[in-house]
Amino acid sequence: TGSDAIDNGLIDEIGDMNAAITAAAELAELEEGEYGKKYFEKELSPGERLILDLLGGAKWLGFSPDGLARKNSSIKQLADILEDAITPLLRMNDPKGVYSHCFCVFE
Repeated sequence: TGSDAIDNGLIDEIGDMNAAITAAAELAELEEGEYGKKYFEKELSPGERLILDLLGGAKWLGFSPDGLARKNSSIKQLADILEDAITPLLRMNDPKGVYSHCFCVFE
């Protein structure tokens, strides 16, 4: 916790991002207006977005992905499910984006 980090000398104090920026500017002896902040966000790949959407949908349905981090077998099961879901999508590589899919089940 934050208080444990203070007790163990890992941090000086608890604060938000603006407090950290102000403290860093003071240490660098910068005056107000001589510094700023810029956020960089990595654009997600289509696969990363798909995984986030799938996990969000699973959570909406009542499945909590939090427990997956604790069990290797659950992670493996989820990876297998995601792989099965994503594999057909990887075949969709038509440059014109024209696709047809049959939802028939053949036995």
